[in-house]
Amino acid sequence: MPQPGLRPAGGPRPCPARGQAGRGTVRVHSQQERRDLCSVCGRTCAATTGTPFFRLQRPTGLVLVVLNRLRWGCPMQAGVHPFLLDERTVAAWLQRAGQHCQQVHQHLVQQGQVDLQQVQADELWVKLVGQRVWQAMAMAAPSRLWLGGVLSPQRDTALITALVQQVRVGASSVAMLVCVAGLASYVTAFRRVVREPVRAGRRGRPPLLVEPGLLMGQVVKRSAQRRVISTSQRVVRGTAEAGDRGRTGGDGDRDGHPHRLHRAAHCSVG
Repeated sequence: MPQPGLRPAGGPRPCPARGQAGRGTVRVHSQQERRDLCSVCGRTCAATTGTPFFRLQRPTGLVLVVLNRLRWGCPMQAGVHPFLLDERTVAAWLQRAGQHCQQVHQHLVQQGQVDLQQVQADELWVKLVGQRVWQAMAMAAPSRLWLGGVLSPQRDTALITALVQQVRVGASSVAMLVCVAGLASYVTAFRRVVREPVRAGRRGRPPLLVEPGLLMGQVVKRSAQRRVISTSQRVVRGTAEAGDRGRTGGDGDRDGHPHRLHRAAHCSVG
């Protein structure tokens, strides 16, 4: 039996605690060398292990500056030419950061522990290389927490349903106020996804009913010559009085307009 920290024949064994976050099995081993120690397997690793900065030959500050430019919608060349970098290097940094952010989002948000209170959802066109796609997105209004985003060539029920499923995965309770645009697919998707089984003690599959605490409101735009000339609000599920209480139940924010999310996304997409 090999001792902890030694490499057995045929390569190192995977740590039994690998991938189990939040157990407190990793502690600082050397601050000078920036290495951590695992109390389960006894091996040490770099402090950047499991982060986008692992084994990068560039300063961390430079990587953060380049990624921040890309995050605000700057083109790839804005991170290449000013810092004399290769385009493939910047693309690899972007891919690493995106994968890491997705893992963090799954670990922290998509665990059914978030009290959403009020959700805003909307969609917009996104320009990619050689094509344009729809991006549907949602956030928790009181905390401004990003709940998820989905890309699709079509703005259809499948796109909205995939977004609603991400919202449902992170919600600790389906009793919440949902503010969406006038697209009818939102109402259909929420009624399909946000349902709970009602068990009456009878045999067979229990019926799925929408949680009574789910409130929904829509903001409908009227356009003329590609310009919005007016907006109107309507209650889809619940009452207007209950919706007003839901909008002020968090931090006192009464702005239930989903297009605020639309404007924020434009700032980050470019």
